[in-house]
Amino acid sequence: MLPETVLRTDDVAPDIRFDVWREAMAATMSPMHISSQHSSDFWGHTRLLTLDDVLLWPVAMQASRYRRTTELARRGDPELYHITLVLPGSGRLRVDHSDRRHLSTVKDLYILDSSQPCDVEVEENELAVGIGVEIPRSNFPSTAEKGIGRILGHRISGQEGFGSVLSPFLSHLISRNSAHQPSDIPRLKQILLDLVTAPAARELDAEASLYGDETKKHLPPHPFLHPAELSRSGADPAKCRRRAIHFPAPAAPVADPAARSRT
Repeated sequence: MLPETVLRTDDVAPDIRFDVWREAMAATMSPMHISSQHSSDFWGHTRLLTLDDVLLWPVAMQASRYRRTTELARRGDPELYHITLVLPGSGRLRVDHSDRRHLSTVKDLYILDSSQPCDVEVEENELAVGIGVEIPRSNFPSTAEKGIGRILGHRISGQEGFGSVLSPFLSHLISRNSAHQPSDIPRLKQILLDLVTAPAARELDAEASLYGDETKKHLPPHPFLHPAELSRSGADPAKCRRRAIHFPAPAAPVADPAARSRT
């Protein structure tokens, strides 16, 4: 089993639940202004799983807003990429980041950079249900960061392209935690990094095709889905995508949202 910590606001007194939640979110992601119309008796549930320096946290929570301002980013930057996968049971998420705005719905993903302002809000009277991922930027080469920068704040479909591989892999890590041993962490982390890097590599490939083969020759190899790494993880590179999208359907990552009042 991967190292895991559980936070349930039901475990603390109602009058301090929201304060406890805000502190936990700031420690997990980065300092931000968090507000909610349910702050007087807030409900949220999350688990923190660690893959070395990478955090995964399935979450369900009442409608709330998360704002990281320019001022907060200037005060201190944990230098993280944040990824959200929206799961069934969630309301729509309004995302404003890197001069891009969109609405994320079930099975969508998006990526944020802690060095830039962001504003994410769950629709009023809805629950937010999903999987969050925090990855230190130091895990990526500069070429990958260039590509990631081009997809920040964009809605990424979890049902097609590389999103259709990344989404079930995240769900698998959460729902099958007990199937893994600490010795699996380096391999699991590397596969996750490769899957996150893949859309960035595609952006770089697009740039190379735009400027011609001469430019492409000078681009370094893209470190995603490398056959040698997949082999070390026990996966068959030729079957990686097919196997990934057939992971067992994840168990509810947190308490059943239907059991909670949405008012």
